[in-house]
Amino acid sequence: MLSEPDGPFINPSQLNLAKYADRPGLNKVLFDYLFYHENDIKNSLELAALATQSSKYEDWWWKQQLGKCYYRLGLYRDAEKQFQSALKQQPTIDNYLFLAKSFCKA
Repeated sequence: MLSEPDGPFINPSQLNLAKYADRPGLNKVLFDYLFYHENDIKNSLELAALATQSSKYEDWWWKQQLGKCYYRLGLYRDAEKQFQSALKQQPTIDNYLFLAKSFCKA
């Protein structure tokens, strides 16, 4: 995972996302990097799905991230389901706002 001086910091196409999905300290940081910095929604979605399975569907944060990915891909009904599932586990303002955005788009 060494980077070149003029190249990208991390090359997402060469990452084994299943390996990083099981590492709780690293997977959230990697997701944020892929989603916000690289704007790589497909790899972010894959990482979020793997990490959600790894957490046995008990981590609301990953459900919210899945909803964000679905929203960016234009899958508003799937995003709505993820935000509602995250709200059942952790009622946060972010979840309500993202759910409202998905209602407006759908």
